[in-house]
Amino acid sequence: MGPPPKSERRFNLKVLATALGLVAAVVAAIVVVALQSTSEPAPRPGVPADALMPAGTALPDGFTVPAGASLIATPMHYAAPYSGKSGESGAATPPWRAILLVADDPLATWTALLGQFESVLQAEFDPGTAQGCVLQDERLLCGITRIGRSGPGAGLSVTAELQTVPGDVTGHYSVVLAGEHTSESYDSEAEPWPGGDAPAAPAARPRPGIDGPLAPQTLAEGTDPGDYVLLEGSELLVQYSAGSLTGGFGVLLRPTRLGRGLCRRGLRRAGPPVRRIHR
Repeated sequence: MGPPPKSERRFNLKVLATALGLVAAVVAAIVVVALQSTSEPAPRPGVPADALMPAGTALPDGFTVPAGASLIATPMHYAAPYSGKSGESGAATPPWRAILLVADDPLATWTALLGQFESVLQAEFDPGTAQGCVLQDERLLCGITRIGRSGPGAGLSVTAELQTVPGDVTGHYSVVLAGEHTSESYDSEAEPWPGGDAPAAPAARPRPGIDGPLAPQTLAEGTDPGDYVLLEGSELLVQYSAGSLTGGFGVLLRPTRLGRGLCRRGLRRAGPPVRRIHR
């Protein structure tokens, strides 16, 4: 099949340049990070090394990347639509989310992360129990929410979720760590891990090529029209969420060398991007 008509290519360039301006789109939590790729997409499992930051890397609100994990790209900050300031009550840090890739034992990494909940939020856990982790359909799922204070002002609510996503391209566990300053008071229930080893992460899905699906399933109804595909000039780093019963999914993308060129071309025509993430 030959190349698309020039008019269609111009349209695709405009759409891609807009999408790569650090914008997450539509019902799917598609997030494009500005971290630049020095190479074309890698076909192997895992995440390219130049997209990873090591354990100990600083995260917002006093957290750091725990031992056994790496930060994928950079933390994402969200505008707070309910406030004209950076966060509720004028908090210095707006709501944020970081995606971590787990390279070692997921239970050990989770336990190390809970240690930061204790030191930063003054939360209390039974030591060494990997609290909040369960086996569900032979899959390890960990989740916890705690509210504390990392400074003056409103409380800090932090949620962590560890899981594997069937169809992810990394072949690893991932952690979604999210924080928000809030006046609400809510802690999720979290039972201790019953014991035993964590199941291995499922094998990685082959990375999609251009126009390939970003996720194996993108709509809960099973009527996926195939609209959520990898655009030319972008690279799929990780699928960190399979969505919910109402549909959707979460992936992290970054522009390739070609994508950065398309961005620059689009910016010359359309002006600077709006740095906004929708969810």
